[in-house]
Amino acid sequence: MSLDKTGIEHIQKTGNPVVDVETNVPVKVIAEGYKIENMEKYFDHPSRFRGCYSTELIKEFQSYIAQQGQVVCFINDATMEAKAFFDLGNENNPGHGEHRATLRLEKLSPYAAMCEINGKHQSQRELAEWLEDWRDYAVGLDIEEVAINIKKAIAAIRNITVSLKSEAGSEEKNLGHRRTGLEELDIKSGEENLPAYIQFTCEPYDGLSVRAFKMRLGVVTNRHDKPEVVLRVVQFEKIKEEMTIEFKDILLLELDKETTFIGAFNNGR
Repeated sequence: MSLDKTGIEHIQKTGNPVVDVETNVPVKVIAEGYKIENMEKYFDHPSRFRGCYSTELIKEFQSYIAQQGQVVCFINDATMEAKAFFDLGNENNPGHGEHRATLRLEKLSPYAAMCEINGKHQSQRELAEWLEDWRDYAVGLDIEEVAINIKKAIAAIRNITVSLKSEAGSEEKNLGHRRTGLEELDIKSGEENLPAYIQFTCEPYDGLSVRAFKMRLGVVTNRHDKPEVVLRVVQFEKIKEEMTIEFKDILLLELDKETTFIGAFNNGR
C-alpha cells in the first residue's frame, strides 16, 4: 500500500497498527505517531551493499576498484585525495552512493620532516641535530652545486660565526644578510666549507617518484645578534604541482577517463 491519503484513511478506519509501504528498503508505518520504521535490521541480508574502503596506498586503492563494477572517480589534486563511487549512478538513474573507496595520500616521514622545517628559523644546534637525524637523505652543495660530504656540512653549520663589517660598496655574499646601507654580516665557519644548499632526496608519498629537493641555506641574526639558520626549498610550489600531476597520471592509468573527474565531490553522505 502506498503512503498516500488512501493509505492513511485505511489506517484510521481499520485501526491496523502496521501497514507495509512500497519502497526498495523494507519499511512499515507504525501506528504510534505513524512514523516510518526501517525493518532492514531484522533481515538476514541488507537491501543493498554499503561500505567505505579507505587507504593511504595507491596500489591498494587500484586493486580494490579493479575488483568492483563500474566506478566513478573524483581526484582532488589540491589535497592529494581520490574518491571512487561504485553505486553513484547518473542524473537519470541515480544511486545512493553508499559504496565508495577513498585514497588519501599521507606524507612519508622523511618528506614530512623536511616540510616541517622548510622556512623555519633554527639555532645552529637544532639544524645540525636535524641533519644528523636525516643524514641518509641529505648532502651539502656549495654555491657551484658541487657536493659536500654531509658530515663536513654539519660541522660547518655548528661552527658558524657572525660579525658585522662596515664597508661602503662591499659585495653582498650569497649567505650574507645586509642590515643597513653600509653594514652586512660577515659569516665564517672555521676551516669547513659552509654549504649554500642542502639537497634532500626522498620519496614524498608512497607510490610517487623519489625527488631531490634543493634547500637554500640562509643565515640571519636574531634580536640578540645570535646566528640563526633557515632552510627553504627552492621552487617548492612548482615541485608540488609536478607531484599532483604525477598523482593524477598514475590513477588515470587504471581508471576510465570518461568517468574520472578532477575536483572534489560530495553526495551529502
